[in-house]
Amino acid sequence: MRALGHWVATLRFEGVPAGVRERLLLTLEDTVGVAMAGAHTSELQALREAAPPPTGPARLLGVRGEAAVEHAVRHNGTAACCLELDEGNKVLDLDFEAIADHKRWARALDRAEAELAGAGVRALVNGCSAVDLTEQRAIPAIDPTALALRMLGVLGASGLGAPLPVRAR
Repeated sequence: MRALGHWVATLRFEGVPAGVRERLLLTLEDTVGVAMAGAHTSELQALREAAPPPTGPARLLGVRGEAAVEHAVRHNGTAACCLELDEGNKVLDLDFEAIADHKRWARALDRAEAELAGAGVRALVNGCSAVDLTEQRAIPAIDPTALALRMLGVLGASGLGAPLPVRAR
């Protein structure tokens, strides 16, 4: 993790090959645009109303306001994936109650994993950080919120990263 944190902290845009930079910018524009649209879905609006995120330094995409980093990561990541407009995602199509039903979640994930393994998928992303995937899977599962928080901790503890500035309105 330290090596990854160091690599990210020292990477310079100019050092990335031109073709990779072009694809990166296109993917970044697409992801931010989809997240902004996803933030306006009734589900995300209901989530923000039911559990308002605590104020913090991180921007919530698509809506006014800032939130604590971990809440903004969860909000923005969910908003980016909920419309299935981003590239390469498969949504399990489960209701909110499934979060508390580990066996139901695992069965849905098993079905998706079987379908995706046939398509050559090599990793799954757990887009719901409220569900811990503890069992070994045929395809490794990554929790982006947990990974981002670990990276922020590594960067902050190592002095490699600095907090992002908050812009005044």
